[in-house]
Amino acid sequence: SDSIDLSGRRPATMLVFDIGANVGQSAERYLGLGHTVVAVEPNLVLAAEIRNRLSKEMRAGRLYVEQRALWKDETKDESEPKVEPSNSDSKDVDNDTSDNLDDIGVNGQPPLRGNFARKRYRSAKINLERKKRSRKFLASSSTRSRTDRNEEEIQKDSIKCIGPTSVSNENECSQNKRKEDVKQSIGGKISLFVNNEDSEWGSIFKSVGERYNTEFREHIVETITLQSLYLKYGAPNYIKVDAEGADGLVLEQLEGLSLPEYLSFECNALPWVHKAYNLGYRQFKLVPQAAHQSKGIKWKHRLWDSGPPPDDAIGVGSGKRWIDLETLLSYIKDRFIIHSGGSLEEFIALGRARPYVTHDFAVLQAIFPIESKNEEEWYDVHAKLTM
Repeated sequence: SDSIDLSGRRPATMLVFDIGANVGQSAERYLGLGHTVVAVEPNLVLAAEIRNRLSKEMRAGRLYVEQRALWKDETKDESEPKVEPSNSDSKDVDNDTSDNLDDIGVNGQPPLRGNFARKRYRSAKINLERKKRSRKFLASSSTRSRTDRNEEEIQKDSIKCIGPTSVSNENECSQNKRKEDVKQSIGGKISLFVNNEDSEWGSIFKSVGERYNTEFREHIVETITLQSLYLKYGAPNYIKVDAEGADGLVLEQLEGLSLPEYLSFECNALPWVHKAYNLGYRQFKLVPQAAHQSKGIKWKHRLWDSGPPPDDAIGVGSGKRWIDLETLLSYIKDRFIIHSGGSLEEFIALGRARPYVTHDFAVLQAIFPIESKNEEEWYDVHAKLTM
């Protein structure tokens, strides 16, 4: 895709990659501080909510939404484009019926403004013609693909093989239970396991998306690499990752790229911490997250953002001060149950052999290699590059 010139940002502001943006609660915080944000969110309903609620920032060229999952490779271009919803209440994916180029954007987003708009206008015109052909195809087709159906239809068809299995459907679901935890399909697309109870639990890892035996739906989503985000938007100053188990994938893809000054990710596996150190990050904070509830957003359940950017984040035992790796690991040891010092993928591969944890409400199988001892608190690791 064409690169986007963001060099005109105001001085002292950052370009932030918000990977795992949910409904944009963290992006909204960063935008409020004057930063420019690229929000990466594969869930079509959540991405549509970001576009609707923060449309003003998108029109101003301060927010960009990538409705894709970050993965090892990228979805190949298709002859017919996927038409994205224009709002979270849509009943059909194909909602963009505008024939006016001034009213459309690229990839379902509002029109782009600034010195790069003319270059992308031609691309928008081509996409418009393809959308017209796509509508004719969808209208004449007697069936729609799973990814082109609305949320209600998908949930009805999925409910029989998700969540706690009963005796009647156990055999029917057993085959699905044996499939790989991460399922990649043709052309770089991948399965996203969307949790019905909490949208913040959606993951490309099935065992994470269905945590605590809650119900989920499987969607096939398009993918993008971190390198492609760099090529399109430039090198970020800060990468915030909240990808429900895929945080390590982002850290791996930073190899060979221009490193952001700041990085944050969920504290769910010790190798992620060591990977950040090996990349060159030497200053850290262990930041509690429960206090950062997003109270200004109306949603189906309570939401949390990731809190202030790293320099202003309040870390355990250090306040705004940065700490070294040894101190960080000691804080983790004090506050976490260490099930395994290995990777999340290795932990998931244990299957039923994974340990069980006693919670206030039940004894449940562990989800991550390391988990907070306090089930009402969870933590992010913030890292700062040593120049």
